[in-house]
Amino acid sequence: MARRYDVTWQEDGKGKPVILIHGLGMDRHMWKGQVDGLSQRYRVISYDNLGHGQTEKPPGPYSLALFADLVRGVADQAGAETFALVGFSLGGMIAQAFALTHPERLGAAVIMNAVYKRTPEESAAVIARADAIDVEGPNATVDAALDRWLTPEFRRAHPEVEAMVRQRVTTNDHKAYAAAYRVFAEGDPHLAGKLGGISCPTLVITAEHDKGSSPRMAKQMAAEIPNAKLEILPQLRHLAPMEGVAEMNAALLSFLAETYPP
Repeated sequence: MARRYDVTWQEDGKGKPVILIHGLGMDRHMWKGQVDGLSQRYRVISYDNLGHGQTEKPPGPYSLALFADLVRGVADQAGAETFALVGFSLGGMIAQAFALTHPERLGAAVIMNAVYKRTPEESAAVIARADAIDVEGPNATVDAALDRWLTPEFRRAHPEVEAMVRQRVTTNDHKAYAAAYRVFAEGDPHLAGKLGGISCPTLVITAEHDKGSSPRMAKQMAAEIPNAKLEILPQLRHLAPMEGVAEMNAALLSFLAETYPP
């Protein structure tokens, strides 16, 4: 029997459930803009993933299957038999894995700023970052990450958001963050070529200037998932749900209204 972990989760709003999976090194609070927007129409369930935030932090190793099973556990605790699932970055990989293993639970899925079929050069770069984090901890890569995640204009205009993201990443538990980063770095081959098995309505969305979870990757995913919808948000980088709250919420609400109406 799979172990049950102590997971911190919250719900906002009422209606049909929508579960949000945050990205690597973040926690459920990264979704504030989406919680505020979606909870006017849906029951929004956000949680701290294993090894993150206020959830239990075993040292690892972790796996996509373990993270996907955690989604099922949160949904069961929340009494959500079927739901829409929104996953960002590592959460987008988890959403892919969950959609393939638990199709009966999903009314819709959103794969947001997620990786797919990295090139050998892209894989080598992210594995090198994982290796550095193994040794040095979260501080090893945070400066380069902030460059990839937020546009210079946004960083200048909102230093408090940059500071919050930096603080969240650098205060992660070393062993747990390293274990989660290893899944992010090495997990995408487990999904490559399998996305044709996703059967629920799916939105694949990323940002124009997201180098790590690029438009090329999003287009590949959308091409392989039956009847998937594709959106590329202009001007933004990786942390599109935080920097581009209005644009991201508009895309989410439009997709959910069509495929998973309140």
